[in-house]
Amino acid sequence: NNIANLKDAIAEDAMDASSPGDSMLVLFSEALALHREALAIRQKLDDAGGQAEIFNNMGYVLKNLGSYYEESLHPKQAATAWKDAETYLRQSLAIREKEGDKAGIMEVYNGIADVRRRQKRYKEALGFTQRYYAIAKEIGDQKFQQNGLKDLARIYNNMGEYKLAYKYREQYDELRYARFNEERIKSEERREIVYGDRKKQGEIERQQNELRIRDAQLKTASAIQYSLIGGALLLLLLAGVMLNRNKVIRREKQRSENLLLNILPAQTAEELKKYGKAKARRYDSVTVLFTDFQSFTQIAERTSPEALVAELDECFRAFDEIATRFNIEKIKTIGDAYFGVAGLPNPTRTHAEDAVSAALAMQAFMAQFRIKQKRDGKPEFFCRIGIHTGPVVSGVVGKKKFAYDIWGDTVNIAARMEQSGEINRVNISQGTHDLLGPQFHCIHRGKVKAKNKGELDMYFVEAGTE
Repeated sequence: NNIANLKDAIAEDAMDASSPGDSMLVLFSEALALHREALAIRQKLDDAGGQAEIFNNMGYVLKNLGSYYEESLHPKQAATAWKDAETYLRQSLAIREKEGDKAGIMEVYNGIADVRRRQKRYKEALGFTQRYYAIAKEIGDQKFQQNGLKDLARIYNNMGEYKLAYKYREQYDELRYARFNEERIKSEERREIVYGDRKKQGEIERQQNELRIRDAQLKTASAIQYSLIGGALLLLLLAGVMLNRNKVIRREKQRSENLLLNILPAQTAEELKKYGKAKARRYDSVTVLFTDFQSFTQIAERTSPEALVAELDECFRAFDEIATRFNIEKIKTIGDAYFGVAGLPNPTRTHAEDAVSAALAMQAFMAQFRIKQKRDGKPEFFCRIGIHTGPVVSGVVGKKKFAYDIWGDTVNIAARMEQSGEINRVNISQGTHDLLGPQFHCIHRGKVKAKNKGELDMYFVEAGTE
């Protein structure tokens, strides 16, 4: 499905850049073939949501194929392609209306409106555009609101309604500018949050440079020492200086190594120092933990950056202490999310229990932290935590500002556990649940739909049970 979308996008971009060619037609045909294969798989899995997505994607490919034929001066083939596009879009619409998927309905209306516009049926295109724009405003989807304003301006211009076209184009420009400013503010917040980690990295590099300089000074001092062998007093004086400098170097070297261990596991740090690189490692069973704060963007909008970072820093410092206590290897923070893993670099049999115990301790801390926030009149942080167990690959990427990270579908499913959870709760997968001892009391939630993963068995872990 993803490969098919990529081929469609490449063909569409090529059409925008040049006149139609046979290579574009091949790309459109390959995209449709791949979508049909994906549709057959979704039908076997009885995945209605997945089928709706593929029907919608096939409609978009055929919509672009119709434009290809029109630009190639083949109006009959263009009309057929656009008709087939609407057929698939209508099939997607039927499923999404049945499931009550407003975002999906909005997307289909957008596709039908574009087909009508390309057919020059502007009044019908206007109706479908107004429908998807109304849904976008209802569910707060700013991206589709922006697209809707741009499409309304384009359609009114095609209809000769230039005043209305100018009105909607003006609204489009205002919203685009507002969204740009909002993204810029979020980017500033993210930069402030990760400033601490960058500062550590800079401190390590600074101290390593100092060590190289002091090593050079040590060699120079040694040469001076041997050249002044005839002066015993001067020799003793130089020996005292050298002894003191060696102590300083050893102390600074130890400090640099301690800072390095703050961002890398000990085993990986030692390998980097020895060989200048660290090889990737596969772990057959670890437990991955994700945390996230609900409505953090909205809180950030009404809180000064300094106060927001201070609150977030207090939470993550507490999470760091809890992670150390339960043998969790912190991987990184991503905005307001905290990402850690149990069971590496040193494999353990209790990694699932360690991760769940740490998650319960984090929620217990957050409960006390919210009391303090409420007392101080600050917005309260409500946390979701998701956990999944499975295989991963770990390694170090980058050359200058290197980073230790883990990869694998286990990481994706752990993130889905967090997204499918509830605030103040710990949501775990079947794989994690099967490794827990009887001291943990879990509530089976049944099969819960997870984005791009279908339905997965999930459990809530009750607080105070570890």
